[in-house]
Amino acid sequence: MALGWTPSRCFALLSLALVAPACGDDQGRDSNGDELGIDSGIDSGIDSNGDSNTTSADSNTTSADTGVKFDMSDVDSMGNTGDCGGGGGGMEGGMYSYIWISNSPEGTVSKINTKTTIEEARYLVGPGITDPSRTSVNLFGDAVVVDRNGGITKIAVKEDRCVESNGQPGIQTSTGPGNVLPWGQDECVLWRTELAALNYQIGARPVAWEGGTVDGCAAPNPRVWVGW
Repeated sequence: MALGWTPSRCFALLSLALVAPACGDDQGRDSNGDELGIDSGIDSGIDSNGDSNTTSADSNTTSADTGVKFDMSDVDSMGNTGDCGGGGGGMEGGMYSYIWISNSPEGTVSKINTKTTIEEARYLVGPGITDPSRTSVNLFGDAVVVDRNGGITKIAVKEDRCVESNGQPGIQTSTGPGNVLPWGQDECVLWRTELAALNYQIGARPVAWEGGTVDGCAAPNPRVWVGW
């Protein structure tokens, strides 16, 4: 007879998790004698007598502080200070920053500038009735949005990454929430790949771009993964 998952069994497991002892001795201390799970916050640098207790060993800047530096005006998101291809090799995070929000009921996705809080563009994600859900952004800043009704659509973050397709001068693309171009006419919507959806309603949702670098810059052709 198969055993089902019951609330009582769930409660028993939760109870065991709550009373399980932490690693170390039975006094809640680790092998160094320090208390486990206790966060005393940021050291003010003042002892109980009001004197400074900061020594040269307390410095937060050491030779071990290496790695990608974020939110720096003169580097891109990969920590590069050099030329990664004129906007094509890294996000150049000091220049722009966007968040992509799906508007499921109307079948669109919004591009919002997180520095100005202005919605700079809004795009249809596919033909017919669509239901956009999860989004993912690659190291170039371009986004994909997954459609619950079946499909995944890629949108370029900047006009210099959009593709001329209608023969008209310049790039025809959305300029805000009140300027949503018909499907197939926005030249910053780069492609859509159809995906299976059960009864045209239950399609892929999880989505993520690959990262990685080549010669210190973002890999030029990252793959994107979707799952059901």
